Amino acid sequence: MTDGQYYQTALDLIETARQELQVAMFLFKINDRKNNRPSRLADALIRARKRGVRVTVLLERSGRDKDLNRTNRQVGRWLKKNGVRVRYDSPATTMHAKFLVADRRRALVGSHNLTHAALKYNHEVSLLLDSPELAGKLLRYFERLPKSN
Repeated sequence: MTDGQYYQTALDLIETARQELQVAMFLFKINDRKNNRPSRLADALIRARKRGVRVTVLLERSGRDKDLNRTNRQVGRWLKKNGVRVRYDSPATTMHAKFLVADRRRALVGSHNLTHAALKYNHEVSLLLDSPELAGKLLRYFERLPKSN
C-alpha cells in the first residue's frame, strides 16, 4: 500500500487483533487535534489492550535527538498509563524499524512512521503480509533488539 492507505490498514489490524500486537516504531507522534491519525492509532492500541490483547510497543530512544525522545516519551507515557507495555531501544543504537505484527500472522512493514504527515501527506510505501512464517521472523528480530523501560 502507498501513502495514506497505511492508516486504515493499521487501524483495521489493531481493531481485529485477538491475542497480541507487537509494534516497533522509530517515531510515534500524537497530539490533541481531533483528526490526528497517530492519536487515533494510539487510542486503538489502548482499546485493544482493554479488550484483552497483549500489546507491546518498542520506540526509538536516541542518544542524540532530544526532540525525537520527547515525542516518543509523550506517546509512551500515554500508552503506559492505559495499560500498554512500552519499551525503548538502547540510545547506543538507532532502531529505525517500522512494523506492526498482529496475532503472530499479519505484519505491516514499510517506511511509514506514525506521524500525521506520514499517514496523510507523505509518499510512503508499506506491505501487508499474511504469513505466520514471516511474522515469526519479525517477532524474533523484535525480541533480539536491545530494550529498556
